[in-house]
Amino acid sequence: DLPQAVRLSLLINEDSSLSILVLEEISITSNCDTSFELSNNILSDETRVIDDIYSVTIQYNPEELSFTLLSADFLKRGQTSLWVISDGVNELFIGGTIHVLHETDFPLPSSFLEAYQLADTVLFELDPKEVVPDSAYDDILLPEGQTITQLFSTSVYTQINVFLNEVGYYLLQFENAKPEYLEFVLFYLASEQAGYGSGVDDFFSTTALSDFKAVSGLETVQEHFAALDDSADFSDTDLDTYFSELLAYIYNGHLSVDIDTDIRNWREGNIEVFANNNAALKALDPVYFEAILATRNRNWVPIIEQYLATPEIELILAGVGHFAGPDNVLQLLEELGYSVTRYLPQ
Repeated sequence: DLPQAVRLSLLINEDSSLSILVLEEISITSNCDTSFELSNNILSDETRVIDDIYSVTIQYNPEELSFTLLSADFLKRGQTSLWVISDGVNELFIGGTIHVLHETDFPLPSSFLEAYQLADTVLFELDPKEVVPDSAYDDILLPEGQTITQLFSTSVYTQINVFLNEVGYYLLQFENAKPEYLEFVLFYLASEQAGYGSGVDDFFSTTALSDFKAVSGLETVQEHFAALDDSADFSDTDLDTYFSELLAYIYNGHLSVDIDTDIRNWREGNIEVFANNNAALKALDPVYFEAILATRNRNWVPIIEQYLATPEIELILAGVGHFAGPDNVLQLLEELGYSVTRYLPQ
């Protein structure tokens, strides 16, 4: 028999105290934040509640199968995906981001908000103020005379169109797009359909523009699309199978599960999870890994160095995957002799 397990959900009150919000019996503890060892019916441990670490003491009544929260003392702020880079004189912040979030994921970790307030300039993957020329889209368009609909069987064309219709679009709107861009579009439309909205990057770009704070980018839109174009060569791929499996991944809920997992690991700064994922990606699809992560990481480092050489403070924001695993930005900066430390304010 499985051991008895109980899930406690703790609520942060307005006065920063904690109370028990939900109490339910479960069969496993793998999805719990903290597992307590029972001793004299008193359970004590440190646990993370949203973004902060508390020392929690809970009393268990075995006769009534009830729990009483005896104490919950704030200890410190929990880590997140945010670092300080230093050359010994100047410093800047680097923050890993998640591109889509639920409304319930706000407010963002206070460490990010502090870094934003301290920053003179905020850099994103793309400059929010960039004026994009039409030529920037050339890399994501099929050769003249070819359309995306010609690449699919009638059955799969219909499957894709049905999904797009569900979210207010139709495939002919993307008839000149390459498959890799269509895949990108399907991901974002599916995330919107699942209830996700703007992520960390969009929040800070909107805020920075509203605050008239200086903004810039690590790459141009054209460079961004060129990387997307280099990430896949579908000439030897069965596109029907590939996109049918992609739609199944969306419809069966696996996309939402993966996004939620990424959000949690991002928020808690569990970078080793992203590192393992990137190592697996490099082994499974080295072309994609090189184009989307490794090459862009290497291209960004000289730009980061230029900003680090100035006394002004920058906050650099990019997808958290760029800061974990093989050839990540933080590793490349450390190899150049810069100090890289997790931002952990007291």
